[in-house]
Amino acid sequence: MKPFITILQEALAVGLVLIVIYWLVNRLLLKYNIWIKLMVSGMLFHIIFEYTGINRWYVSNYYT
Repeated sequence: MKPFITILQEALAVGLVLIVIYWLVNRLLLKYNIWIKLMVSGMLFHIIFEYTGINRWYVSNYYT
C-alpha cells in the first residue's frame, strides 16, 4: 500500500485538474445545471487522462 502522503498528493493533483476542467466547462455551458456540468467535467477528465497517456503512465509506474 502506498504511503498516505503519496495518496494525498495524488488526490490534490487530481482535484486541481478537475477544478480547471470544471471552470472551463462552467464558462462554456452557462445554461446547464451543476449536475450536468459536473458530469461533463468528469467525463472530460477521464477522456483527457486516457488519450494523453497519463493513465497508462500512472499504472506502469505504480502498479508493476
